Amino acid sequence: MNTNKKVLTTTFFILFTSILTIQFTYSQFLIGGSYGIQIPGRQDLKFKQYDANGNLTQYLKTTYVFSNISAMRNLHLTYWQGKKGLRLEYLKWEHNSTAKTYLINQKPEFNTTEESRGGVFIMGLLRSRFPFKKTKDNSFSNKSYSYFGVGYGVVKTEINHGKQGDIKSGLQATCGITIPITKKIRGLVEAKYILTHDADNVSAPVGTTVIDTSGHWTLFRFGPHLDTKYHAIQIGIQWDIF
Repeated sequence: MNTNKKVLTTTFFILFTSILTIQFTYSQFLIGGSYGIQIPGRQDLKFKQYDANGNLTQYLKTTYVFSNISAMRNLHLTYWQGKKGLRLEYLKWEHNSTAKTYLINQKPEFNTTEESRGGVFIMGLLRSRFPFKKTKDNSFSNKSYSYFGVGYGVVKTEINHGKQGDIKSGLQATCGITIPITKKIRGLVEAKYILTHDADNVSAPVGTTVIDTSGHWTLFRFGPHLDTKYHAIQIGIQWDIF
């Protein structure tokens, strides 16, 4: 766990320092934040009950789970060189689910799970004139533009009644538009599609009901365990420090 934190801190510091020391024609460096909602994809839950000797006495699989829409927060650093950009992004959100129906006619001791997720992503970006029009030059200063990108990162998941502090991989696709408000401040609207890893328990406490959580099958996934998905819409602001 401490090793993962050190890697993330070092990566953030190196990227931040590199961006600050690089300036070219048509370059921009922006720092900002966003706030919005995330709509989770379908999730599957597994409930396990162990006796005092650590033996599995109950194993329930769900057939329908309801997940709440919740807030998603975002802090980001973006460097643009002409039409190409690089973003370092931190996301934070909650995923609360309630099991409604099960494969067999039994019920666990509890039927809800609360997941806290935080992710760090590195994104590659491309931009064009708003709304997605071609431009004759690479100057976007004080102009509206649209952008899209994809990225890779890591997501930390903490679950009540389950294993704490699980860190796994994540993928993200994003698109958005940004409009200047003042000379240095920009407003933005973004849509995101995020895939994260399942948050499954490796072991179970004796005598305690625990949960395995995983995403549901979808066409847009990368492997059977990288399929927990989120759809997000956010609005935010950016400050152009150059």
